[in-house]
Amino acid sequence: MNRRLFAVTAVIALVALAGCSGLVGSDAPEGETNGTTEMETTEALSLSDVDYPDGASADGIDDVDAVVAAHGAALNESDYAIEIDQTSVQGERSQNVTYSLRSSLDDQRMVGAIATEGMQNEWYQNATHQHNNLTANGDTRLRVQESSASFEETHRQETAGQLVNDLLSTGNFTAEEVVERDGETLVRYELAAYNDSNENFETENASGFALVSESGVVHEVQVSAEGTTSDGTAVSFEASYRVTALGDVTVEPPAWVEDARSQA
Repeated sequence: MNRRLFAVTAVIALVALAGCSGLVGSDAPEGETNGTTEMETTEALSLSDVDYPDGASADGIDDVDAVVAAHGAALNESDYAIEIDQTSVQGERSQNVTYSLRSSLDDQRMVGAIATEGMQNEWYQNATHQHNNLTANGDTRLRVQESSASFEETHRQETAGQLVNDLLSTGNFTAEEVVERDGETLVRYELAAYNDSNENFETENASGFALVSESGVVHEVQVSAEGTTSDGTAVSFEASYRVTALGDVTVEPPAWVEDARSQA
């Protein structure tokens, strides 16, 4: 598998080991979206009618680092919820990883989980402590420990900006249309050229898109690719990142937190 696909996988794996953030398979509270709200093309607006954040324009995404910086700046100062899904197949081997995070900066509460085959790690963090609920190979382990960083620092780190950067860096994204989701104006960018083929991986098909707001929030980015390795092994990969709530996110401690505290 090529370096970029490895990079995306590594980001999610590191998040799993860190044990900080989101709730896998959870429904969004009433009034929040789950990232699948239908979009409508805004015929009244053309690509020349909207404002663009640093790094983006009516032509496309020109500077990935600048776009990701604007995205991080917007999330750093707000409550947010994100979801990440990744599926990879290499020959007969496959892996699916789901990850989600809900963080309330005002309340200083964060809840999250990551799940893959045979393992699920859930966590809850407040201003002073982190609580973990790890299930692996049928065994469950609860743990409570003092947080090693301030809540504000963890809140900034958990936006998964490196993953957004990796996905947007897989190719050239060109601006296609102005759309509307939940009343917000977004520009839809399509993956026009995939740049990650190399001597070890030959891409046969790739697609992707990104939805970016005028304020710089990358509300969603998806990339998929399939091809063959140098030894002829078939490889496919799909990853998505979604901001499912922004601005007012409710976070409540899961029921298992009391058990974790009683065992500490």
